[in-house]
Amino acid sequence: MKKHMILVSLATVVLLASIPSQSQVSQSGVATDDQTAREITELLNQRQAAHLRFDREAYSSFLDPAAVYAEPGNIHSGAQQIADTHPTVGFKVLAEHDSPKVTSFGQTAIAVYAQRVKQIYGDQSLTESMMVVDSYAKKDGRWVLVAHVELPQPLKRKFVKVDPAVLSQYVGQYEWSPGFVDTISMAGGKLMAQSTGDDKPTEQQALNETTFFQDGDEGLVTFEKDASGKVSRYVYRVGDQELIAKKIK
Repeated sequence: MKKHMILVSLATVVLLASIPSQSQVSQSGVATDDQTAREITELLNQRQAAHLRFDREAYSSFLDPAAVYAEPGNIHSGAQQIADTHPTVGFKVLAEHDSPKVTSFGQTAIAVYAQRVKQIYGDQSLTESMMVVDSYAKKDGRWVLVAHVELPQPLKRKFVKVDPAVLSQYVGQYEWSPGFVDTISMAGGKLMAQSTGDDKPTEQQALNETTFFQDGDEGLVTFEKDASGKVSRYVYRVGDQELIAKKIK
């Protein structure tokens, strides 16, 4: 049930997470320089520390004013990011990140890492987790941040157990466009799906008796019945978009 309309953010995470580690060599033959990795990691720590204490002057030294800051629903410049860095009464931010995977390409470098940010508003707070992709360029002999992209991490949903007898009614083939067929089957009491182009079936986890999800996919699949009570289609929904697959066999 893995659709070919996979979210760009998820695809980007998978792509960038596969960047060679610090001791590996990229397909282009460029090895990640351990010294560069240490420098980028230290810059990341220093930049984050300056931002958390709302030290605008120190923070601005780590990024180019023309840098691109992109997060879900918002894109702004490094200059705007710097301008927005100021203390607000009652507001605090706490953040931590995993060790970044750093790959250098001569005068440019990319760092990929997971980050958790807690925003505190007086006696209330919000915490979010994200994947971050930072791009650096060497200017006047030092590394400067030129792009910062935040990507939402895949949802972690809880699944429930569903009677195999209920699952069996969903077995069949569903067409969501000519030539694109999703084959639903059962294996070991589990619901499986294999779409056109997939090399093997993937287990579908049940959110309830009619709605299913796949690990790493933000979308939900809901099976629907016709007036006679037979399963006639499923609807794949992600955000405010949906894709309908009609049962053909």
